[in-house]
Amino acid sequence: MNRIAIIGSDERVRLVNPDALDTPYSTASSPGHRCAWPVWSPDGESVTYSAYPAAGSNGQGAFRVVSKPEGQVARPIYTNEPGTDAIAQHTPHYMIWSPDGSKVAFIAQTLSSGMSLMVANADGAETAERLIGGAPLYFCWSVDSEYILVHARELHYLIRLSEPEPAQVPIMSMSYQAPSVSSLDGRIAMCGEMSETMQGIIVATIQGGSDIVGEVEGLVALSWRPGRGQIAIVSGLDRGIGYYDKLTLLDADSTAERVLIEDPILCFFWSPDGTKIAYITPSEDAQGSVRWAVLDLVTDDVHYLADFLPSREQLTMFMFFDQYGQSHRMWSPDSSKILFSGVPGRLESRGPLPDGSASSIYIADVNGIEEPALVAQGTIGVWSA
Repeated sequence: MNRIAIIGSDERVRLVNPDALDTPYSTASSPGHRCAWPVWSPDGESVTYSAYPAAGSNGQGAFRVVSKPEGQVARPIYTNEPGTDAIAQHTPHYMIWSPDGSKVAFIAQTLSSGMSLMVANADGAETAERLIGGAPLYFCWSVDSEYILVHARELHYLIRLSEPEPAQVPIMSMSYQAPSVSSLDGRIAMCGEMSETMQGIIVATIQGGSDIVGEVEGLVALSWRPGRGQIAIVSGLDRGIGYYDKLTLLDADSTAERVLIEDPILCFFWSPDGTKIAYITPSEDAQGSVRWAVLDLVTDDVHYLADFLPSREQLTMFMFFDQYGQSHRMWSPDSSKILFSGVPGRLESRGPLPDGSASSIYIADVNGIEEPALVAQGTIGVWSA
């Protein structure tokens, strides 16, 4: 469908045609409440988002997960229990559609268990079901939409939706965040602690077989290469500055490793065709802004793009990129452009992050030849498939 869902400066969901930025965009949410974190369905026909009490309402109102199918009225598919709050500042929920588009799994606050993983039919026809609680909590879908693998604190659980009693997986780690599923063959990559300092990179199947395909020291994040049997891994996180110091490509079958980047890396995102990696690195000789860089794995060329100060929502996506990279697309479907939100420009010293009144959404060409194109004023943008 090649569209962009944004949260505008008025905190409403709007849909944009990236090929005609000068044409009016459509509004997908109703007035009277704030919206956050739009997520496209796999077919690009629906967008789901969080809706929560409007500013000035004294906190009165409900936190809802809302689905807006193309050409239909928006409908709530989940409403928080009274007395519960967002899972984090400016983040009422976190959502991922199932690969077949039939369900939405999401994290919400509950009274009995705090942060909880829920699942609901995308059409809202049935009551949402609570699967498991825990914090921090990360997860990924199986490619057949029948299972969810959960990483809750140091533990892992496999949940079959037809038998939703969590089965604990005998792998433990507190040194990474989100497991990753391969689009090629459905294998799942995760981490397991081998010692106080070393982690194993573990590749497993839903049926239960697993192999240790690599070892890495310290805190890491990982993501399968689209359509291939390779895993990109960042390691060497400096907690003081929030940057990893190396990105490595690991072959899950041969266990061969190739170092791709040895620069400070805040986060990275695979292009849909698997030929490029976009990553965030500090601006050159500046502490107050960051910049995009794009590595072409075919040519080994690196193109540096715009310097900018990210919006609060954009920075949240960067900090939890291994999870958000599975749900919120930064790349255009043809792997030629990237979305980002914030204030463009190089800043030598650090300052406050921009809010919705100051932040805008831009499209950057990955070759770095043209200046980024303005999409709209707003705090976050997400590309459809």
